[in-house]
Amino acid sequence: SSPVAVSASTTSEVSFTVPGALPGQLVFVNKPTTQAGLGIGNVRVSAVSTVVVQYVNAATSGAITPTSSETYGFALVPNLSSISPVVMYTVPASVITASTAVSTIVETTTTTMNLLPGDVAMSASKPSIQNVLSVANYRIISSSGVLAIAMVAGTTGAVPTTSEAWSVGVFRAPMNAPIQLYSAALNATSVPATTTIEQTTTVNGLISGATVWVNKPTHTPSIGIVNARVSAANTLAVQYMNYASTATAVPAETYIVGATGVASPTPPSASSAAYTMSVDPSDAQSVILANEIRAALVGTNFIAGV
Repeated sequence: SSPVAVSASTTSEVSFTVPGALPGQLVFVNKPTTQAGLGIGNVRVSAVSTVVVQYVNAATSGAITPTSSETYGFALVPNLSSISPVVMYTVPASVITASTAVSTIVETTTTTMNLLPGDVAMSASKPSIQNVLSVANYRIISSSGVLAIAMVAGTTGAVPTTSEAWSVGVFRAPMNAPIQLYSAALNATSVPATTTIEQTTTVNGLISGATVWVNKPTHTPSIGIVNARVSAANTLAVQYMNYASTATAVPAETYIVGATGVASPTPPSASSAAYTMSVDPSDAQSVILANEIRAALVGTNFIAGV
């Protein structure tokens, strides 16, 4: 691509040739270096093998030109199917409610993990041995979305080591896709000068606590997307920034939205929280290739397009 100067307090788009990029895919981009005052406000697939990157110039004076001859990193994500119904959560012990334990079985619970009705706890593994504690049982309280762990205490006042992260296996059927793509119609809005606003839209299927990304389909000068989040179940919140000195209108458009199919295992304040899922990208690629072959056969009237 050929870099172009981005004027102060505005935005500009540059097209990159990315073999394999297809309209409808969710795309991510990484710029290999940093430039003071310059950022990326959006990225989108505009055509086959073409990805458009939107640059924003946050400076109040002076144009900025993106560094030339740099190699950017792009990731293109279709709908991914899970190949295993098991989700492995990493849960910090600090979010497990510590109960005063005596020489009996005491059940303690985590804070809300946003687990789904029908989830089954398969394992709860403590990373180290405590002579005064042992795990007797584990279960999911589906009505409250928490994990309950029953422990046998050998001494009064024994509690799990708080600096550890437990590994918890959860069986989930039917399984959500690790990354699900949505076409979401976002309403028009207006962003005041040199500030940000957040707009919410109903997107059915979004899970509270999921991670989300958005690709805006067109370039709106001076408007950049600086954050996106799931603010509540089925609710997408997109934060826009206006780099201009006057209010700027954002049109109503259909965005590509990508969201993880699994909720965050613990509140964002908890450290070392994570989850892992098994996927097979080759399955997704096979579907894409099959659809392309079918489209070519239909286009040549070799088969009926029904």
